[in-house]
Amino acid sequence: MTEFVGYAPNPYGIGRKKFPYLLTDDLSFTSGRQSRNVGESNGCIKGAPSHYQKTLIHHTSIPGKFVEAKQQPVRTSALCGLEAPIPNSYVNSVLLVLYHVQPLRKRVLSHLCKRVFCLTCELSFLFHMLQQSTSDFSCSAINFIRAFRTIPEASALGLVLNDREDDPAFQTGASSLIQNFNRFILHHMNVEMKDEKKLLQPSSVPEKAASPDCHTVLSDTGFIVQVTAGGNSTAIAPPVCSQSLTRSQCSKSLVDSFEVQPSAQCIRGTEDLFATSVENVTQCRCGYQSSRADLYFVCTLSYPHSDEQLLKRISFERLLEYSFHLEQVKHAWCEQCSKFRISTHRRGVRSLPDVLSINCNIDNDKLRSFWRRQQQLCLEPKHPSRAAKSNAPCDELFEDNVNVSNPFGRLSWLPFNLTIRLNPDGKVAVCDQPLVGSHVGSMSNSVSYELQAVISYIRSGTVGHWVACIKALSSEVIRRSRWYLINDTQVKEIIPLEAVNFDVDWKLPCILLYSRPNLNELHPCPEYCPINDQVFTLDTVISERPSNIPIAPRQPAYFPGRGDIVAMDAEFVTLNHEEAEIRSDGSKLTFKPSQLSLARVTCVYGSGPLKGNTLLDDYICTREEISDYVTKFSGIKPGDLDPTFAERPLIAMKVAYLKLRYLIDAGVKFVGHGLSNDFKVINIYVPKEQIIDTVQLFRLPRRRLVSLRFLIWHFFGIRIQSETHDSDEDARSALMLYEKYTEIVQNSELQFSHILNELYEHGQQLRWNVPAECLKS
Repeated sequence: MTEFVGYAPNPYGIGRKKFPYLLTDDLSFTSGRQSRNVGESNGCIKGAPSHYQKTLIHHTSIPGKFVEAKQQPVRTSALCGLEAPIPNSYVNSVLLVLYHVQPLRKRVLSHLCKRVFCLTCELSFLFHMLQQSTSDFSCSAINFIRAFRTIPEASALGLVLNDREDDPAFQTGASSLIQNFNRFILHHMNVEMKDEKKLLQPSSVPEKAASPDCHTVLSDTGFIVQVTAGGNSTAIAPPVCSQSLTRSQCSKSLVDSFEVQPSAQCIRGTEDLFATSVENVTQCRCGYQSSRADLYFVCTLSYPHSDEQLLKRISFERLLEYSFHLEQVKHAWCEQCSKFRISTHRRGVRSLPDVLSINCNIDNDKLRSFWRRQQQLCLEPKHPSRAAKSNAPCDELFEDNVNVSNPFGRLSWLPFNLTIRLNPDGKVAVCDQPLVGSHVGSMSNSVSYELQAVISYIRSGTVGHWVACIKALSSEVIRRSRWYLINDTQVKEIIPLEAVNFDVDWKLPCILLYSRPNLNELHPCPEYCPINDQVFTLDTVISERPSNIPIAPRQPAYFPGRGDIVAMDAEFVTLNHEEAEIRSDGSKLTFKPSQLSLARVTCVYGSGPLKGNTLLDDYICTREEISDYVTKFSGIKPGDLDPTFAERPLIAMKVAYLKLRYLIDAGVKFVGHGLSNDFKVINIYVPKEQIIDTVQLFRLPRRRLVSLRFLIWHFFGIRIQSETHDSDEDARSALMLYEKYTEIVQNSELQFSHILNELYEHGQQLRWNVPAECLKS
């Protein structure tokens, strides 16, 4: 105290006479002690590292300056994350894990079918974007999520959430939500890929597909099928074989279920990768027994029921054994008794998958305590003389089982390696020793696995999120596997032990993914891109146009190639409005950006023999509810995108996407005004060298962006966008600006910097408004 003035230390780390402008409880700061205090007020569990915290992306703009600042993705490797702007983005972690399963990724990239809404096709587009994107590009799965919303089965299973984060699924059952999606997407992809109807016919068979040790056949779907000459094959019952395999070969593959056929393309789905073939046996008390073969794409862990058993030591390997052949007693229909009776259900394993996906199934506090206790017990010394028997019955499962190979315990309860042996009676024996040396030949009915990915749920107050720890190659040049933590758009390299250790107070394991070490050698799928110029004739294949407009598809007379100029512009409609507030300093803070949908896309030849002609001008059908047509800026009116009332032919979003993908892959250079933002909303990756954005060409550093309407009036005296925007007019105007820019730069007598200064001086005098006259005075 000094006289009547009191002084105290500043604990917030901010300047004097300043106080943070708190809009919501979720707003966090990054300055000193303030970030910890705010984080604790959000409900974040103390002890969670900063790289596990929820990534908040704020879009900040200042009215009048048209400047938007976005948080850039943080990466320490070549890996790419995914943005999570909406609650349904919880699927991102599973999609990233599937992307890093190389055989599955190559199959998905080769998938293209005739369905309007196909999750595998959207996943193919997403995988292509992840594969091509650079470190400064932030990918998003918004197109996949929009297609995911249209699947009736997903809505029936409760996997589709509303657009608010107060959905009950975030309050309760958040851990089971992503596990149910994991099971759904593997099964749904298997159905779509096996029932595929090819959209485009491949132009030729890649030469690299054939090898001296295998003969190659082309199936009726256009995919390349390789069958080894030695007859080594694997089939997960019931197998779906191509015509090149005989019935005897299929029967042999069922018996020899542990030798995996390289490139087992006879099963075109995900069965040969993820499915475990099992036989479910139901036995009634009267003695009647029935069996049924089934495929399980996910193994769900089963835990002991009594509290005493939960407190005892049990290894993860024994728990996995128990989950494989779980016996249950419940009511079932008996054909002999002709009524429902109490029956015993047993499960016998017939073949093991190459990729083992495990749902941890932790849905209550008792199981969280079980994981916490087992992780504590694994650090205590163990007694090798009390080693557990691999074929111990279920009642001996919950004794003090130990790991013979590691008598002094290991640093994590979750093993990095698993070896599963299948016994003739359908039971499995699991240990954590990989097959090496002479053991490989002596254990021909065993399969070794390595941990490849872990998906965890991070609890942060009332709303949590999911992160993925993935073992992947650091780069294509240095082919060395490392562990990475992917938290939305943030990618950070971590030590392997961090992926398998869990503080269940804030980090809860949800999904574990084990795969065979030689998985890529067992499934050498040839990778080829099926997109060709046939996409411009798909209007009749995937049709969204009104039935009363019989317009034949228009085949372009000339397809632009590498280096050719194409002027482009796109119009969008609003599906959901943004959520934002104006701060006291006048800046606009956007918490949830508006969700836009492509409504119209126009491309005009900018070079070549057809310069000035229209390459494509398509209206895209939108099945979702449109909250705002923004007619003043898009030119789209209510009913223009509805097949029932539209006066123009409509196409599906999938067809428009494929047309743009063809032009991008062909190396076309796009000219437009604000093209970078257009491609971002369309959710398609375009290399920077293929984008010529006139909004950046005619801009001084650190100055405002100039509108297309003012630029055309300033340089040409033409008044455009008088009433509404038109994408064809805007594309041609952008092409005129680019030609003007080229003319100025090539003219040695003109200085482009002086012309830009005159532009900004003239714009400031007119307050960037175009006068009412049609021509510049």
